[in-house]
Amino acid sequence: MKNEIIKDIKQIISNFIQSREINNLENTINITSYSPSNDEYMTDADNIVINGDILKDIYNSKYNFNNRPKSADAVYKFENGNIYIIEFKNGKINNKEKLDIFKKAYDTFLMLLDIGIIKNLNYSRNYLTYIVVYNKLKNDEPNKDNIYKYFAKNALTYKEYKFKDLNTLQEILFKESFACTKENFNEYIIPELNKEQN
Repeated sequence: MKNEIIKDIKQIISNFIQSREINNLENTINITSYSPSNDEYMTDADNIVINGDILKDIYNSKYNFNNRPKSADAVYKFENGNIYIIEFKNGKINNKEKLDIFKKAYDTFLMLLDIGIIKNLNYSRNYLTYIVVYNKLKNDEPNKDNIYKYFAKNALTYKEYKFKDLNTLQEILFKESFACTKENFNEYIIPELNKEQN
């Protein structure tokens, strides 16, 4: 993410909490992709992103919620206004994890809206993309949805819109909402971030 965009976001957050200058909001995407339970990273890329956990902590410091909001792992804003909200899931995605993915999408959207990083729902539907990056090796289920998997495997796109019903978020909140494997994330999404930073 470009320095001017980070500076603008920090100013918006500082105005929102009516407080001090905001420091340490950003990390590399490599750091935000770390899975402590598996002790591994899902990308080696060093692109600068907003750390979702730090954003959530700053947001909560204003309200002191009893039930703290959840957040996606990373937020990346492009110069053209597009925003990627990125959630890394390195383990098996069961029904509980699926609910967690949806809660993080909604909570991150509400935080960005309340803080003023996004203007309104219409802006979100035109500029925000929610991406869930998962580990294919830990989520491959043999003999289930074989027809879908065959077509998905042979499709020309790396975007899996129907993965865990993510397409429903696209209809409500986001311009796009999809999952991709960590391999496809590193092959297709990271180059988009690299192009923006160069």
